[in-house]
Amino acid sequence: RCGTMLTRQRASLICSSCGNEIFPVIAPAVIVGLINKGRLLVTRYADRPYRGPALVAGYCEVGETAEATCRRETLEETGLHITRLRYFASQPWGLSGSLLLGFFAETADDHVTLDDNELAEAVWLKPEELPPPPDAAGPLSLTATMIKAFAEGQPIF
Repeated sequence: RCGTMLTRQRASLICSSCGNEIFPVIAPAVIVGLINKGRLLVTRYADRPYRGPALVAGYCEVGETAEATCRRETLEETGLHITRLRYFASQPWGLSGSLLLGFFAETADDHVTLDDNELAEAVWLKPEELPPPPDAAGPLSLTATMIKAFAEGQPIF
């Protein structure tokens, strides 16, 4: 507020000059690895510059649990219903104030009804058909981590 450098406290940043205290604002979002008959649904965004492999994802609405967001986003983007859901890992996006919560989910049906405003493509791929993660992805990309975990047969459920 006054321009003085902030110092870190336990759960906030505080100004030593004016006393302004800032707490982090977190926007929770989910990413969902959808599985059907041993295949993973790999998508590509329709509305973003990133053209690489992606998974179903979206922000939690006010008052919505992460699990409910997984179900809603999956239904909205693919027309699929989740039958089993399990938390996998998280990834902070500090610059945007987001916290990405990764889940794997099973679906009983594999017929995708694509929301072409959000997704340009959605393809079911077996582990051996999955694209390798981009070199720049590294451990900071939850998408790459989840695709790699599925491709390597790591326990999901």
